[in-house]
Amino acid sequence: MVSNQIKIQFTDFYQIPNEEENYLYKYLKQYFNLELSDDPDVVIYSNYGFEYKQYECLRVLFCAEYAIPDIEDCDYCFSQHHASYWGKNYRLPMYVFWQNFSLKFEELLRPVDYEEIRKQDRGFCSFVVSSPLGSQTRVNFMHELSSYKKVDSGGKLLNNIGGPVANKRDFLKKYKFNIAFANGLADGYADEKIVDPMFVDSIPIFWGNPRIAEDFNPASFVNCHDYDNFDSVIKEVIRIDKNEDVYRSYLEQPWFPENKLTRYVDLDHLQNRFRYIFSQIGKKVPAARSKRRFFYKLLKKLKPLTPIVQQWGDYQPSN
Repeated sequence: MVSNQIKIQFTDFYQIPNEEENYLYKYLKQYFNLELSDDPDVVIYSNYGFEYKQYECLRVLFCAEYAIPDIEDCDYCFSQHHASYWGKNYRLPMYVFWQNFSLKFEELLRPVDYEEIRKQDRGFCSFVVSSPLGSQTRVNFMHELSSYKKVDSGGKLLNNIGGPVANKRDFLKKYKFNIAFANGLADGYADEKIVDPMFVDSIPIFWGNPRIAEDFNPASFVNCHDYDNFDSVIKEVIRIDKNEDVYRSYLEQPWFPENKLTRYVDLDHLQNRFRYIFSQIGKKVPAARSKRRFFYKLLKKLKPLTPIVQQWGDYQPSN
């Protein structure tokens, strides 16, 4: 643990009653000497409010879902986007901090026992979504795939098994495939839906992040972004379902490229990023007191229009 005490505050997170219950605080206090304070050195905030504006210390934005960071207001940010936003952004996919950073991605490096899976006589395909919010694309795909074979829906949305399941992974492991569509289409956006089926050796049918192959081995799952349309995706799912050798070839592929954890799931990188941010206390003029925020605001407006500015904002690996 870093010995220097850091005065910190958390605000504007979704449905978190107090700072002590904040999942990011619970994680960081394992590695840093943090003191919750109303006069913080650093405020970490999300995009569900504006209380952060009262603080003129270093501001760290922790973006929820696939929100685009308001870079002019923050000194650093964590988001799902690949763009560096002029060095401010660190890409942190949602699946990494899902369930308070508790997922053990090392488990995904183990070899798959295909013969054991074959003995289980798994069903065809699962679908688990509870909220009606989000993309209609996943609902449409579920109906289209069901025209081939019934897709069992275990969530609250389109439930057809008699009620919502109590344990999602216990449900997923009964099926060969899982419709793992994200809530929306956005560069870099990948939530827990892509990894939940992986942990139980169910092949994800993924849609959401066109660059998902940078996170996971594309030969291990059905990546909708590799196909011209959903009809072609369904044809591939049917091909896998009907051919045992093809099904086995998918399952025996490693989930991660070269069966190595990516930098996104290696939390040493995340800790180093926070270590760097905390080292800037007292050195960096906070964005809240800097005139440069107006420059960033202008760049943000220009970014969709100017190729040069787009290049400035292109992804660079963060510390």
